[in-house]
Amino acid sequence: MPKTVDLPSVLMFINSCSDAELRIINDEIATVMLKSPTISEALLEHKKTSGYECPYCSGKAVKNGKNVAGHQMYRCKDCGKNFTANTCTPLQRTRKNSSTWRTFLEMLLMDATINELTGRCGISQTTAFRWRNKVFDALIELSNNMELQGTIEADETFFKDSYKGNHAVWPAARDSRSRGSSASLRGISREQICIPCLMDSDGKYVAKITNRGKINAPTLSKAFAGNITPGSVIVSDSATAYRRFSKSVGADLHQIPRGKHSVGSLNIQKINSLNIMGHFAAVNRS
Repeated sequence: MPKTVDLPSVLMFINSCSDAELRIINDEIATVMLKSPTISEALLEHKKTSGYECPYCSGKAVKNGKNVAGHQMYRCKDCGKNFTANTCTPLQRTRKNSSTWRTFLEMLLMDATINELTGRCGISQTTAFRWRNKVFDALIELSNNMELQGTIEADETFFKDSYKGNHAVWPAARDSRSRGSSASLRGISREQICIPCLMDSDGKYVAKITNRGKINAPTLSKAFAGNITPGSVIVSDSATAYRRFSKSVGADLHQIPRGKHSVGSLNIQKINSLNIMGHFAAVNRS
């Protein structure tokens, strides 16, 4: 029986690879993805297996001919609205084919900048920016519905806020700082954005931007209350915010004392091994 490998272990292995090994891994992934169905085919297959459900009211739908572009149309029996497999997805109202979208998504996963996306996909900067926001909105919706259970590791990371952009269009609290420069205040201050991260024993994880400055219980509860299964076990550092948060979601809490790396067999090494900041790197660089 083949040995199963969890996602955190794979990420730890990738982080330890050399540049040459990473190129080999990238080529292998590209080969596998070329054999997989297109995005449109995958969406249609999902419609078939899960049933034709209306994206507006979740009612039952039936096939209803094809539109002028040749795409299969569906009609909801309850609300009467028509839709396609792309409705309410990032592909809605896009005029590019699925192969362009696949290239875009592959580069986005590689932390490509807006300029890199436009050059490779043959789209404008405005289109690349809007597509990226579509993908991020879809990922946010997916993370909002992610349910974590069992042993859940919790930690947080921070990045300095940025005011880059056209200040003639929108006012800024201060001038934008040079890349790599330090914040004006020492330690964790309101100049830093807090991103709490949670990961369960199955490798599912959720990371959300919650507040400025130090982590606190109210914003934790507001952001993650729907993601924690009651009765789960949360493992965190010594931050006091996790005490109130664990009680609010009905979970047991095991905190690792300052200066220690574990409590018995419990630790937060898996969540620490994730490069959470890498998910925001493309946004910061673009």
